Amino acid sequence: MEHLPDDVLVAVMQYLGVQDLFACRLTCKRLASLVLHRDVWRVKDISDSEGCVCPVLHLAPCLRRLSVCFPKTRCRDAYTSTRCAVAELKISFRKKSGAMHATAVICRQEALGRLKNIGILLDKKTADLAADADESILLRTLASTSGLVGLLVFGISLPTTAQAMMGITVSTPSLQRFVCDLCPNSEHFVNFILAGHASTLESVALTCSAGVAGLTSTAPLLASLPNLRVLQSWHLVGMGAVAACEKLNELRIFVSSRREDEPVEGAADLLRRAKHLKKVQLSYFPPARSAEDIGVDLVTVLAAGRSRSHLESLCIENSQLRSNEHHFPQREALLHALPSLSALVHLKVLAVVDPDELLLAIRPDMVPALQHIGVRLPREKCAHAWIHSHTARAVLKVNPSIHVKLDALTPACSLQTCQACVLGCHEVMKSRNPDKYKKYKLTSFTVFSHDPMDKCAQSHTVVNENTLWIHIPVV
Repeated sequence: MEHLPDDVLVAVMQYLGVQDLFACRLTCKRLASLVLHRDVWRVKDISDSEGCVCPVLHLAPCLRRLSVCFPKTRCRDAYTSTRCAVAELKISFRKKSGAMHATAVICRQEALGRLKNIGILLDKKTADLAADADESILLRTLASTSGLVGLLVFGISLPTTAQAMMGITVSTPSLQRFVCDLCPNSEHFVNFILAGHASTLESVALTCSAGVAGLTSTAPLLASLPNLRVLQSWHLVGMGAVAACEKLNELRIFVSSRREDEPVEGAADLLRRAKHLKKVQLSYFPPARSAEDIGVDLVTVLAAGRSRSHLESLCIENSQLRSNEHHFPQREALLHALPSLSALVHLKVLAVVDPDELLLAIRPDMVPALQHIGVRLPREKCAHAWIHSHTARAVLKVNPSIHVKLDALTPACSLQTCQACVLGCHEVMKSRNPDKYKKYKLTSFTVFSHDPMDKCAQSHTVVNENTLWIHIPVV
């Protein structure tokens, strides 16, 4: 080992765990020195849930990510006096205190000069930091932290006001990604971030469950982001103004389908006027049940909009994974819209319905560019039985270049009454059945009929442990 250069040993040490690295310090002076090399630690993710992190904060020169849950009862000073520079901080709270300590930790990491990303999770069920205004100080610190590239904040419980954000400034805009709850409590904080980092923001995700109907100040700020490429948001009043963002190409709209007090005219206006959308997702929460529900016809608006000839990916989400209700009232609107989406390559329908009618209704001449369709099977429908069905073969025969991705809760039912499962084929599907502790875990199977060796945009290889490619020859 003495003949190995230092850079090789450092590269090897990047794959060692923390305890193994500390053990290396006890072997010889050379390894004891190399263990503290910055390149060893800059790829490490450390969490206080795995045990005491004091030795790491004392010895390591840097970390990729540090996850901390407040309040801390041990090693409090180690977090605020450390010289370990962290690139990403993930902070959560489990009790009613700790915001001031978290603020001090953020300030320390900002001073060390390597902090680029912060994630904050304030649990509304247990955290009530408004009593001593600690949350307000934490939010002010987040808003003024310099050099950040990504910021995520969930669970703001203290209403922020314009006065609360006064006195702080963004010296140099840097934020590119921003994720936050949007609700009356967080409106002024969200608006401050959007205004302060308007020149650099590229991706914005504003999530909320209710209460956005009266928020009129956020949409104009979104419209003023010259580099905005990705937007996720509930339908906001005046949202159509965001169409002025020339670089916007990816959009996800959350629709409250049963809230008559939250109209979707703004979202419809955006879908109609945006010029360069390539990827759109319409997510209905709660799921729409009938064609009369609010926003069901948004896909029709999209098909008549300026982006219809540019759109490459469309997803309609109308399901809750743990629900047994089967509804997809957007079906007719979708089928009516597809012929207008000439560039559509990927279509995904996240609705717990029998997909046969939808798949059989989609013809090659309807959407000539379509290569990938994703559907979600009901829990009672066996995915193994479906790939042996006449529908599967009919769809693949009519669309030989198509790939059908099935998201299934029941990969294989293994019942003696199932004509497919008794055949003994596709054993890998049976091995993907979730156990009783993961009964809501989805497994994905992608079926196709063309020769895997043919030229195809898809690699037909396993992408991860939850995805499997299945070839079904069709004569």
